[in-house]
Amino acid sequence: MITILVSFLIQIQAQSIQSPNTRLNLFQEMAVRLQIMDEKEAHYFLIKWDAKDILTIGLRYLEFQDTPYIWYAELVPHTSICTEFKIQNRSYQRWLENIIAIHSDPYILNTANDTLKETKTLFVIWDYLYDIKNESFHIHVRRRGIKNLRKELDKIDPTWFKEGKFPSHLPIWRMQNVSK
Repeated sequence: MITILVSFLIQIQAQSIQSPNTRLNLFQEMAVRLQIMDEKEAHYFLIKWDAKDILTIGLRYLEFQDTPYIWYAELVPHTSICTEFKIQNRSYQRWLENIIAIHSDPYILNTANDTLKETKTLFVIWDYLYDIKNESFHIHVRRRGIKNLRKELDKIDPTWFKEGKFPSHLPIWRMQNVSK
């Protein structure tokens, strides 16, 4: 895939376009279309032929070549829901940490520690969902959220990412066991 990017750069250089700014604008346009650069970045990123900027674009291209485009955000709940779920998750984490601090029973401690670990994983997932849906974030941040979300969901069930399924923000399977 990097060969596509390099060949595009070579074509830009080889074309009869004499103006470096025109070539740079074409490169910026390509990066925006590939969703590796945000339109908002065009004012300060890739404004000149800088090796650091070109390298950054190349690295983003490599990072996101197997990541879905931002359309995936349409499957994600609104940021207000993600935020509320993250708040509830943090509150539950604090409650579990208090349980761990006051109990000495090994069974309770093991169960609480396992539940806390699961709760923290769920927080990470909902944090990625927030990043994906938040339109004020740059596109590469949002796509990195998509990439990381896929990794986390694949640990739970490899079909969930493709189906747009997300776990609860709290380990409700643990709560159901308590109520029996």
